[in-house]
Amino acid sequence: MEANKDFKVTKIPLEMFINLLVILYEEGANFIDLSAQVDEEEKRDTIKIAVQEDYYDEEEDEDDVPSANVKLSDDDINDLI
Repeated sequence: MEANKDFKVTKIPLEMFINLLVILYEEGANFIDLSAQVDEEEKRDTIKIAVQEDYYDEEEDEDDVPSANVKLSDDDINDLI
């Protein structure tokens, strides 16, 4: 692709795009790389999303770390069964 060449990618399905971004964010991504390609023959526009390893948070989410101090009553255990 030529440098500074203007092109546009059209008709992006927002629901799918936003859901993908939410998933990436929830997995710890703080940044993404976007690249686009316009295929004139197939009359199709595509977007590629890449997340470099250093774009992710280094810290684990506290909600994802199991706690060893959880106390379950007999009723709690019976509710699980």
